[in-house]
Formats: sequence, structure tokens, C-alpha cells
Amino acid sequence: MDLLDTPITIHTGDTRISPEKVRGEVELNNITFAYKNRFPIIKNVSLVV
Repeated sequence: MDLLDTPITIHTGDTRISPEKVRGEVELNNITFAYKNRFPIIKNVSLVV
């Protein structure tokens, strides 16, 4: 909990930059998901968003 109680410092000023064009992508490969001690409900799923 010490980390949560640590005060934060926010630096403000004119040092910001603006990107010209932003492109993002998320890729997941061969994902398997199961609830604890259960059979997988998702198995070997891959996707790109």
C-alpha cells in the first residue's frame, strides 16, 4: 500500500509532441482460456484487431 500512498508529480509545460498519424494494432496468437479447474471455453484462437 505504500506505493498507492506515494504522492505523484505531474510535469506540465510545452514539451508535448503531437504525432502526425497514429496506427495501432493488437495481435493475439493461439489463445486458450478456461475458468479455474474447468475445460477450455476458448482454444487456440488467433486474431488481429
